[in-house]
This record gives sequence, C-alpha cells and structure tokens, in this order.
Amino acid sequence: LKWTYADNTHHDFYVEKNGNILVLSQAFVESHDRLKNLYYPALACYIVTLSPEGKELERVGVLDLFANSPYTPMLGSSAQPWDVTHTNSIERLEPEIAGAFPMFKPGQVLLSFRSLNAIAVADLPTKSLVWAYQGMWRGQHAARFMPNGHIALFD
Repeated sequence: LKWTYADNTHHDFYVEKNGNILVLSQAFVESHDRLKNLYYPALACYIVTLSPEGKELERVGVLDLFANSPYTPMLGSSAQPWDVTHTNSIERLEPEIAGAFPMFKPGQVLLSFRSLNAIAVADLPTKSLVWAYQGMWRGQHAARFMPNGHIALFD
C-alpha cells in the first residue's frame, strides 16, 4: 500500500497519462447558490483530481458543471431527487482518439449520470458541461469514448 485517500469515493476513476487520477466522490449539501429548486439535502457528486501520490489537486462539483451550462433543466428529470445526478463513470478524451470526436476537445471528460439517464461531456477548466444527452437507456453505467467516434455504455 503506497497511499490512501479518505473520501466518499465511488464507482469509477480514470488514471491520466501523467499519473494523476480522476475519481468520483460524493457528499451531502444543504443548498447550491444557483440551483435553488433542487431537493435538499442532496447527495452532490464531485470530480476530484489526485496526484500520483494521492494528494487532492482539484475538486469540481457536478452541480456547478450543470449550473454553468445550458443543461440545467435536465436536473428536473432526475429519477432520484435527493441523488440528482449520481455520477457513475468518468473518462478523459485522450488526444489519440480526439480526432474521432471533432465536437469535443482533448482533455474533456465523459460522464454518466445514472439518475438523469444521461451522459455528458464536461470541460473541467471552465467548470461547465459542453454537451449532454438523454437517450433510450435507463440507469446506464460505464460510458466510454470509442476510437471509431462512438460512445459505448452499459444499459
């Protein structure tokens, strides 16, 4: 055992080529300054960037990603209002396959939101969603960028 990270992490993580680790975490919140109409207390999800040594480098709130995007209305479709997004997978778009996704930039991340029956792509530096889609799937997991320009997920 080299290190531990004590947080309420769950479901998925992604190891970047530089050794940093993107991990999904969650915590209850009593409110959000721009999302007043949600059910509170809410289980909020976070994307946490850890160094290769396990030190927290950055924490981005998934509710902030929605609040900084045109996809905020999707939050009203949650199957579980107290667990509004339930983020269950994360993957960074690597430069090697970014050409297959001209609508996204290398480094953006693909997320799966179980409670919304949605997948989305987030830009972490701007803390916003750049694309989101609700499909025929329900409670999906494991959304992944495929080299052929498709997105695969487990429904």
